[in-house]
Amino acid sequence: MNERIFNMLNMKNTFSKCDLNTSQMPDYFREDGSIEQLSGDDFGADEGEISTLSEMHKFMAALGSEKLLSKQMWTLAFTPHSFPSEVSEDA
Repeated sequence: MNERIFNMLNMKNTFSKCDLNTSQMPDYFREDGSIEQLSGDDFGADEGEISTLSEMHKFMAALGSEKLLSKQMWTLAFTPHSFPSEVSEDA
């Protein structure tokens, strides 16, 4: 993802959760004054990416453009198809 998406779109503040340096995570204070130390598991998207709103905008703007995939690949991705098991034998 770094090579094919984040670097291609100059997303310098987006990375996988596994790259997160948890020793630099801030401490959070609860209402009772106790400290809660958060881990890298407390942040990130479904697959563990962490990003900023402006960089998510870069990603969304790149979808459908030729920045990530060629026009030919986008066309192929949205071309209806059938799996062999879905096609009748007399077709």
